[in-house]
Amino acid sequence: MSLRLCRCGLLALLVLALWGCGDAASDGVLPIAVPTPQLRPSDELLRSPTLQRVVDLQVRRDGVALRGLLGDPSPAVRARAAFALGSVQDPDAEPTLRDLLDDPEAAVRRDAAFALGQLELSDGGHPFVDALEREEDSHVRRYLAQAVGKSGADEAVERLLDLDLDDEPAARTDALARAAIRGVRFEGLVSTLAENLTHSDPDVRKTAAFAFARMPDVESWADRLEAIRDALDSYSADDAAAMHLVLALARVGDVEDLERLLQWLTQSDDWRVRANAAQGLGTVSWISREGVRPSLFRALDDPSEQVAIRAARGLTQGLWVPTEVLAEMERRIQGPAEQWRTHVPFLRQLAHFHDPEPVVEWTRRMVAVHPMAVLRGLQALAEVPTSLYGDFVFELAQHRSDEVRAVAVRILAERWQAFTVEAGQADRLYEVFASAIREGSLPEAMYAARALVNPTFLERGGLEVLHEAYGRYRAEEELYPAGVLLGLLGQVGDPPSIEVLEEALAVGPSFLRRSAAQALGVEGSGATPSDGVDSFGPDRTVDWAFLASLGSSPRLHIETERGVVVLRMVPEQAPLTVQSLAQQVEAGLHDGVRFHRLEPNFVIQGGDIAMGDGTGGPSYALRSEYTQIPFGRGVVGMASAGKDTEGSQFFITHSRQLHLDGQMSAFGWVESGHDVLDRLLDGDRVVRMFVEADGDP
Repeated sequence: MSLRLCRCGLLALLVLALWGCGDAASDGVLPIAVPTPQLRPSDELLRSPTLQRVVDLQVRRDGVALRGLLGDPSPAVRARAAFALGSVQDPDAEPTLRDLLDDPEAAVRRDAAFALGQLELSDGGHPFVDALEREEDSHVRRYLAQAVGKSGADEAVERLLDLDLDDEPAARTDALARAAIRGVRFEGLVSTLAENLTHSDPDVRKTAAFAFARMPDVESWADRLEAIRDALDSYSADDAAAMHLVLALARVGDVEDLERLLQWLTQSDDWRVRANAAQGLGTVSWISREGVRPSLFRALDDPSEQVAIRAARGLTQGLWVPTEVLAEMERRIQGPAEQWRTHVPFLRQLAHFHDPEPVVEWTRRMVAVHPMAVLRGLQALAEVPTSLYGDFVFELAQHRSDEVRAVAVRILAERWQAFTVEAGQADRLYEVFASAIREGSLPEAMYAARALVNPTFLERGGLEVLHEAYGRYRAEEELYPAGVLLGLLGQVGDPPSIEVLEEALAVGPSFLRRSAAQALGVEGSGATPSDGVDSFGPDRTVDWAFLASLGSSPRLHIETERGVVVLRMVPEQAPLTVQSLAQQVEAGLHDGVRFHRLEPNFVIQGGDIAMGDGTGGPSYALRSEYTQIPFGRGVVGMASAGKDTEGSQFFITHSRQLHLDGQMSAFGWVESGHDVLDRLLDGDRVVRMFVEADGDP
């Protein structure tokens, strides 16, 4: 075991003891900086109508027109067209993009390399290696190397190792890591990554370590196990590369690494390392080993609640949970209510394998604490007889809080059969659902509507309630709930409902046409270059005057219950995304919305302006904008269910996530409030969001 780690670990413990003396780390989370990403140089998009027309073609997915612009006399137009094709991903553009790798302008070559890296090339990554051999610009070389890694072509990656890239170790390691994650394997790749685990550049170390944590098969690097251990033992307590190597060693499952993983769980200065150590130890292969469960229980008191959440999740692993462990879980959930997130993983274990009564009591206690805690408690009782908590849920359906009522209606809607079978309460359920649709909040109404399509409730008047609700939402131009209701009417399929669907398909707004088409089984066509609006697809266009009013680097202020996070947005990289989010914010749609998803040391996610639970969004879909902003720590991107499905949900990364590059729309990064980022948890509310224009259009 490394003496260096032990000494630094003692220092870390001293730091932990002193936490709370200063404002920056008053809650025990030491600030971790967010580096400014290296950006695509400005081409003055917001001032150039010519370049704006290129982006308009990108939004329309007009690959034919964009390919034609690759031969434009203006280097700025050629570069912007190539960059646009990185989002369009038109395979027919490959030959012309290849030709641009010899363009006289470095900016054009860079964007062509980026766009090609977004395609599945006909002959793998060889064109990139050929271009690398003659390329002198470092920025272009970086994207060419990245494209080699993305290609996943074994021979091209092997050729990459033979090139003289010693002065650009970050670019080479980035390419090798991408290739390794895609399954490329040969001795030179693994050995080079292993050597880079101790590189003097911390970014190189982190990238190499990320590869070992993410490679699909451990066997491919088993012969480098000692090198990985030695590298980890040599790291100081604040070396972020350790976060990946602890996961890599946890995957191996060798008992020799137990002490090593336990030490990083307690002695790292970086909460992300401790969280990953907890994640690695909290797996089926580790949880039953001596000392693991006691260490994870102690980690529940870690200064970072994110570490505690990972530890709690890990404690529920295993084929069998000992009685004494269940007893300790029961004791824990009786602790401070504000620590409810660390209680949640224990609830299902207790409800199903120990005693459901403490879970019911815990859930009752949470009504005064947090609606999401109430939801998690009721979800844990899914297979418990409703006689233990049914009356309680009906009481909650009358609660003064919209959020609590929504939780109750959701549970009743999801488990109505259990309530009906056990207590014969179909009439009572129907009244709750009908009232929720007519008088409740939007989430209440949508949960109730999904239940009413069942024949048990249709025969009690549910169909009339659904039609009435659709007519009201349609008249008030609330398109999201109207679209959901169209989908439900399609499930019913009776003649009056079909008539409503056909009317929406014929004359409704595009979102409702899309919803009606899906309900009727009608498929939409591709994008229409003439007007840029696909009847059944994304229907947002860029408002250039609005973007100009924001300036080239607007800031998005997110005021939360835990502090303020300020994001720097980049309209030149993702104009449609920045515009849409800014317009939502100006309309106040994000105020009061909770973050609904937390994956410690991965992302915090929010922005569900419709439902608040991650299933909703606006009444439109955006075109994906794949940018050259790498997903490093603190980068903000749009959540997506697939290409061109972005809406209002966004996420912020806790650490470098190499695999997201070019797969999600990145549009900015945390400029200040990085300490707040590390404290944000699921269920935390956005108090207010506003956009600050930079005055530089």
